[in-house]
Amino acid sequence: MKGMGRNGPSRPSSAGSVSKEVLAELMPYLEQEGIVAGGPPAPMQQLQEAVNRAAARYNASLPPIGVTSQRPHPDAAFSLDRLASMCIAMVDALVEDSGRTADRAWVDEQVARLRPGIADSVVEVLTKRQPMWLLTNWVLGIGSLTPAGAVALKAVEWVERHAGEAAADLVMEYAGAAGHPDAPAGSLILDQDRTEHIPAWLMLLAGATASRGEENAQWLRRFDPVAPDPNTLAWLEDRVDPNWTPPAPPAPTWPPDPKLLPEIRRKQITYLTHPDTHHLIGGFAHQGVISFSPATPNWIQTGRLLCDQEADRLAKARLYFVDSDMGHVAARKAARARSTPLTTHRVPSPNGLLVFAEPITLSLPSTSERPGTASRRPQTPISTADLVAISWGRFDPSTPASGWRRFDEDDQTHLPARFGSGEHWWLTLYHQVADDGLWADTPVPPLEASAEHILTTGLVFDAPPQDQAEHGARILVACWDLITQEYVGKPVTQTQPLPRKPTKVRADRRRGITDNGTVHLVTILGRPAPPAPAGKDADGERPGQQSSVQYRHRWTVQEHSRSHCMNPRGHTDGDCVHEDITIMDFIKGPAGAPLLRRDIVHLLRKRERQQ
Repeated sequence: MKGMGRNGPSRPSSAGSVSKEVLAELMPYLEQEGIVAGGPPAPMQQLQEAVNRAAARYNASLPPIGVTSQRPHPDAAFSLDRLASMCIAMVDALVEDSGRTADRAWVDEQVARLRPGIADSVVEVLTKRQPMWLLTNWVLGIGSLTPAGAVALKAVEWVERHAGEAAADLVMEYAGAAGHPDAPAGSLILDQDRTEHIPAWLMLLAGATASRGEENAQWLRRFDPVAPDPNTLAWLEDRVDPNWTPPAPPAPTWPPDPKLLPEIRRKQITYLTHPDTHHLIGGFAHQGVISFSPATPNWIQTGRLLCDQEADRLAKARLYFVDSDMGHVAARKAARARSTPLTTHRVPSPNGLLVFAEPITLSLPSTSERPGTASRRPQTPISTADLVAISWGRFDPSTPASGWRRFDEDDQTHLPARFGSGEHWWLTLYHQVADDGLWADTPVPPLEASAEHILTTGLVFDAPPQDQAEHGARILVACWDLITQEYVGKPVTQTQPLPRKPTKVRADRRRGITDNGTVHLVTILGRPAPPAPAGKDADGERPGQQSSVQYRHRWTVQEHSRSHCMNPRGHTDGDCVHEDITIMDFIKGPAGAPLLRRDIVHLLRKRERQQ
């Protein structure tokens, strides 16, 4: 419900849950039970019962959050049976008059007929809030029937057959909540300002009743919700204090404790396995928000397959936590050209989840913002400093056998996807989300997917990235290069393993997580700079770098990338391979010589947008 939090105030319910924050307020009630500071000790059971009674009286003295103390208007007093009878009568009326298209005026007319003489002050409650709350649960209820989406499919067909295409299009727009495989994924927010879906849901329920409920809407009562909590009841009865401001949702806290990465992974998998997530992701794939999607018979299966594959990648993922310094180095490296092709041995693990201690800025336009592309995609572009994690895993284009589709921005349609030869990795870019506390029964992911990208062996990143997904992919490749540089040259990173407790590893195994939960904390080697090692040359140059030139000054060699030849003797004949390595910044020159400081000036030029 918009503006109403999920949880009430922090209130004690038993002796074990009395917090220090409310102890001062509880004290008068405790004293009434004969419990005073410094008093004679009492048996634990007696003490516990006394505290429970005090907590109950304390709770009873608190009004619901944001709720006034006035009683509801008699016409607005909530009664589930009375509300259900009114909604059933409207559904039955549409079944009987099957050629009618419901609209707001018709709903208001029916409420006035069914509840004559109601006060003007409660019309909104009976025509908007209460029906919306009950119809939401009924629509979700028919969506839970098996096979998934079958009832919604028949309901829309019934509406089109009896009320015409225009009515069916209206119903179709909001049929995603009932599991219709081809409907967009609609949001379920109880907002009194967004009531256009009430007539559509009534027609949808009429179609479901005619095709599944034997033309008697009474069958919908099997999907009745549980009794509303006090805050929801106050909203349903229009008893919310207009001067009350709901508490703001908790601000995203970043970075997390690296030891919490296994728990973040577990919560993300739980979110991906929820049926509501399958519907949501299927709707995104249908609308083109997700660039690549499997060619399945319906969008519910599409969402389920995409979620299952990402959950499998996360279950097998090796966990990496990259500190702020390495994140900055990777971002700078990603901005430089990489002339060597991507190879399998530069990928540190087949599956992984890499989390950044500091969000990475993706300043490029999203796909929907590129010049010459349509703006139909409903995705929110990744804002600056928003990329917090990337997952990856082996991608097999032959699974499923029906193939894959890609969304074409120009034609606004899905076309068969073609993948080149070689190894493929599916990348999912994540940004952080905060639990807004709106729905108690819907899982909220700790990370939200922003975009996806597919990498293939042999790719060469010698041109600027074209969109945010490619930009994020290049940052990940830069992290891969830094982590695996020890295999091809001098290492530039160091990794500290943070093992997971064996009991929690066993719990992960029971949930299907095969990774051992060890978090690999990756930092740049030698930061902060250690004392000069014993192997350093007397003239102050880096180890292994011999030079006959006698320098009179010292200067800073900037961080840069190098295409390093692995077989110099065969370089002339082309009998060599090259690896991308990173040279960190260092001081060059004889020890004790004056240090030259050179200010770097960056020239910014405005790049004209392509027409």
